[in-house]
Amino acid sequence: KILARLLRSLRADYLETTGPRCYSALSLLCDGDPGIQGELKELEDTMVAHFDSVPKSVCELLTEMHKDNIDLCYKVEESMIERIITLVSEDPQSPCYLVFLRTIITPREQIVRRN
Repeated sequence: KILARLLRSLRADYLETTGPRCYSALSLLCDGDPGIQGELKELEDTMVAHFDSVPKSVCELLTEMHKDNIDLCYKVEESMIERIITLVSEDPQSPCYLVFLRTIITPREQIVRRN
C-alpha cells in the first residue's frame, strides 16, 4: 500500500525517474496473487494517467496485474484496449504492449469471450 500511495502522489517531474521503479516493485509484488492483483485494480485510473510519461512501465504492471486472472481480464475496459493498440502502432518494436494484449485475451490459455 505504501508504493501505491507513492505512485498516486508522484509529481510530474519525478514520474519519469521514480515512477518506473514504483511500477517495477508493484509488478514483482503481483506474483500471480489474485488478492494483490485486485488491490492494484483500484489504482488503474492512476496507471492510465501515467501512460503518457512511462507507458512501458505501466503496461508491464498491467500485464502482471492481469496475468492468469480471468476475472480481471473480463473487466478490462475497451478504452484500455484501444489505448494499448495505439501504443503498439506508435512503438511497434516494443513487445510489452503485445504481451499485455495476449495476457488479457488468453489468461490461463483460455480465450476470454466478451458479450
